[in-house]
Parts: sequence; C-alpha cells; structure tokens
Amino acid sequence: MGLTVHVALLRGVNVGGRNTVAMADLRALAADLGFAEPRSLLQSGNLVFASRPSGPDLEVRLERALAERLGLATDVIVRSADEWLAAVAANPLPEMARDDPSHLVVMPLKSAPGAAEVAANPRARSAKLRVAERIGEADAADASGQVRHDI
Repeated sequence: MGLTVHVALLRGVNVGGRNTVAMADLRALAADLGFAEPRSLLQSGNLVFASRPSGPDLEVRLERALAERLGLATDVIVRSADEWLAAVAANPLPEMARDDPSHLVVMPLKSAPGAAEVAANPRARSAKLRVAERIGEADAADASGQVRHDI
C-alpha cells in the first residue's frame, strides 16, 4: 500500500500574533510522527505530507503532538489530496470560482453538522438557502433549509 498525500489545516495558527508556531518546528514534528515529505506554506499553519494512515486518526495524532511538544492546543483538519480535488469538482458555484475566486470560501468541518445543529443556527440555514438560490435550484432546499449540496 502506497503513501497518501494529505493536507492538514491548523486552526488559528500564527494569526494576530497568537498561537505562533515556526513552520520549521511544524515540519519537524510531522517528520518525527513518521509523515513523509512534510511541507508548509508560508506561516499559514497549513501542512502537506504523505502517510499510510489516514482519516480522523491523523487529526488526533497531530493535535496531541502539537499540544505535547509545542504547547499548542488547536483543532486540526486533515483531508487527502483526493478529498480536496473532489471538493473542488463538486463546487456548486463554478462561475463564481472563475469570475470572483477571492470571495469563494470552502469551510471544511471535522464532521458534518446534523439537521438539529443547522436548524439551531439561523446563519447556517440562511447561507444554505442563499447558495440554493444562487445556483438556481429553488427545489434544492427543503423547509428546514437543508440543501442537497455538500458545501
């Protein structure tokens, strides 16, 4: 079984002088965890690496190591390169991606919110309805505001 390329996003790292982490330390940590070819992007807290394990276990391993070795308690979201490619391919707003990419945002979550969580958050519900309207799928949203697209 070969290695899978992953992208890890560390929440709130190196923002406004808080949760500062040197990218060299982050890359060294990833290498010490056995991840191959760890790379970082500027001071973003984003990390690219290859590994055999995948899924939520990677998030847990990185979160623990960050807390233990660097004193950083933060959420980490890990997705494979194929998962990122699939998210781009499933974009319900391709015209916006082409015409105004700086205002198109993808918000990865650790897990999908349940219907009760979406219903309890009026902003999430209205955002989903606005997307449904924008893509011209009036029937894409049901009465609870759930939209069929994974966005």
